[in-house]
Formats: sequence, C-alpha cells, structure tokens
Amino acid sequence: MANNDRIYAAYKGEMGEVFQKQTQERIDWILGQLNGRQKVLDVGCSQGIVSILCAQQGVQVTGVEIQPENVEFAQQLLETEYPQCKEKVHFVNADFLQYQEDQMYDGILVTEVLEHLPDAERFLQHAASFLKPDGVVVITVPFGFCNHPDHTQTFYLSSAVSLVEKAFCVQQIHYGGNWLGLVAKAAGNQSIQLNEAEYQKEEEAFFQIHKTLSLRGEELYQNLMNANRKYKESQEAYQKMKQWHEQGQEKIAELQTKATNSQEKIAELQEMADCGREAAEKLVQFAQEEESQAEVLRRARQTIQRLQMENRYLRTENENYKRKLSLITDTWYGKLALKCYKKMKALKAKSKG
Repeated sequence: MANNDRIYAAYKGEMGEVFQKQTQERIDWILGQLNGRQKVLDVGCSQGIVSILCAQQGVQVTGVEIQPENVEFAQQLLETEYPQCKEKVHFVNADFLQYQEDQMYDGILVTEVLEHLPDAERFLQHAASFLKPDGVVVITVPFGFCNHPDHTQTFYLSSAVSLVEKAFCVQQIHYGGNWLGLVAKAAGNQSIQLNEAEYQKEEEAFFQIHKTLSLRGEELYQNLMNANRKYKESQEAYQKMKQWHEQGQEKIAELQTKATNSQEKIAELQEMADCGREAAEKLVQFAQEEESQAEVLRRARQTIQRLQMENRYLRTENENYKRKLSLITDTWYGKLALKCYKKMKALKAKSKG
C-alpha cells in the first residue's frame, strides 16, 4: 500500500529509536491537550495514528486527509490493528479547503501540516469555522529550519504565533525540541503575550537545539575521525595485502616456471625411459637369443664330446680287433683259413654273376 508519509513507521520505531522517541513525545503532548474533549477533527490526519490514539481515549474523531493512499493506509490500520476503535473513527479523503459539514468540534488538530501549505492563513480560517466557542485547536510545526522539499515556510516563535493569531487566540506555547506546539481557542479569547519571558523560553529551546546539534556534531566528528583512522588502517592493510598478492603472484609465476621446467624434464625422462625400455627389451631379446645359441653350442659340445668318446671307444675296439685278428692271421692255420675265406668269397661272387 503506497503512502508518502511515514509517521506510523516512526511511531513504531522503524526509523530509529531517536526518531521514535521524538514522535511519541509529540503525539503524547498532542493527546494531553484534548482532555475532556468529546469530538475532534483531525485535519491532515496523514496515516491516521493520532486519530486512532485519540479514539482509544474515548473521543469521537473525524480524520480528513487529501492523499488517498494515506486514507487507505489509515483505514486498513484501523481495521487490522485497532478494530476496537472502528466505531469512534471516521476517515475522509478530501481537500480540507473544500471540505464542508454541519458538525462542530470541541477539538481540532492541525499537526505537522501548516509548513506544507502555500496559504496557511486561509487553511486556519477554514478550520476555525468548525470549532465550538469553547473548543481548542492544537497545532504543531517544525521549530526552525528543516531541509524538507515539501516545506514552504519556516516557523519560529513570532512567525508561528502571528500566523495562528489570524484565526485563533494562542493560549499556550510548548517547545518540544525540534518542533513547536501551540494551543489556541476561538477568536475573541485572550491571547498569550509575547513578552521577555516567552522569548527567554525560545532562547532556551534554541540553546537545547544548539547543544544537541553541537554534541551531535562532535559525535559525528569523532565518528569521522574514527572512520578516517580505520580507513587509513584499511589502506595500510590493503597495501600490505597488495604487496603480499604481488609477491604471491611472483611466487606463482616462479612455481609455474619450475612446473613447466619439471614437465619438460619429466618429458625428457619419459623419453629416456621409453628408449631405455626399448633397449631393455632388445637386451632381453638378445639375451634370449644368446641363451638359445648357448644352448645349441652346449648341446653341440655335448654331442662332440659324446662322438669323441665313441670314437675313442671304436678306436680302442678296432685296435683290439686288429690285435686279435693278427693273432689269428699270423699263424699258419690262420693264413690257410684266410686264403680259404678269400677263395670262397670269390667263388660266391662268380656264382652270383
């Protein structure tokens, strides 16, 4: 739900504790000026929180607001958060300068409104037409300069009283820090006199504002000094971190170079290992071939040795045979038997032929 005013957020503390305290103190003062009033007109009621809080005190309230989104917000707030006050509050979306009704009120609220108006005098005179003769009007405006884009004028003691006196008679003045409150009655009543005592009150209010601003200025200055110190420390820390980062980048670059060199060395070693593997395989093959040839040589050597042994054996046998044969052939019967053998062999060959 859209709205241009955030008084309810301030009242609930959504805009900070300081602003909440100031808003609640101002609303409490406003409500305190309505003791005994039965019927109140809240002019420029904004988001409706003041109207609703008045109703909680048993007052019948009509809230008039020009911005429809604020009226919508106020109506929803009433129905959801303060349903017990629904019979006591009536919100109207209207331009107050065009607003007309036959009702008269014994209390009128014009709070934080006049500073927004280009013709505040006409506005107050129209409000006076709704006030009973014994009624009161409660007005609040920012006290002193307020840098707000919607504000058309700045109020101090004399300017605020002078404006309100054109429609009412000011009875009471209240300084609430950064805001000024006025309680007035219908024209024809006796007005407050702006004497030395009243101006002393204004000076005291200015003193409190000046003191608050000075203390706030000192606090902000101290915060600024602390912020500058922390900024300087952070800059020094940043420079150190930057230096560490640069050193780290250099170290990374160095490590990357070493890693590249290591990878090249690994590639070399891998190549050498591949060559070594091939050489080892060839050596194994050569060894296997040599082992095979050695086996062949071993077997040949064994065969030669075996043949040599057989040859020696046959030679020995032949010598023995010759010796034994000579024992036979060297005798007369041996020689006779040999001649008979040869003769028979010849006859056998001749018979075959």
